[in-house]
Amino acid sequence: MKPRRRISSIEIERALRAADGIVVLTAKKLGVDPSTIRRRLRAEPKLREVRDELVESFVDLAETQLRRLVKKGNLGAVIFTLRTLGRSRGYVERQEVDMANVEPIRFYIPKKQALPDDEEPLATIAVGPSPKEPDPEAPPDGNVH
Repeated sequence: MKPRRRISSIEIERALRAADGIVVLTAKKLGVDPSTIRRRLRAEPKLREVRDELVESFVDLAETQLRRLVKKGNLGAVIFTLRTLGRSRGYVERQEVDMANVEPIRFYIPKKQALPDDEEPLATIAVGPSPKEPDPEAPPDGNVH
């Protein structure tokens, strides 16, 4: 088996540029495992800068295309833009929860002086509909007082 040669930083940079910063394609071009490229990116700030520059350039391209679609009136592009870039202007999706028919949250805290066993909860929370517990102050059904 012949020994592996160390791939130079210049070779990695050229391959990164040819692969638009995609690590897997860079590794394939150089005949190495992607983990090798990732390791070199972590170890060499210059290579990291090259990859970051390529990624930023790709994002710029995507933004350019998004702007083009918004200007053409593409509804999906308009909605996406408002959901992301328009948040500060109030274009956010919120889920409204109707709490009208939800039981109140009840807490159980033991009155013991000693610490409870591991199996005994310090507090329990009941959320959502649950079987109605009888109100001790309510009159029995059918009787009016």
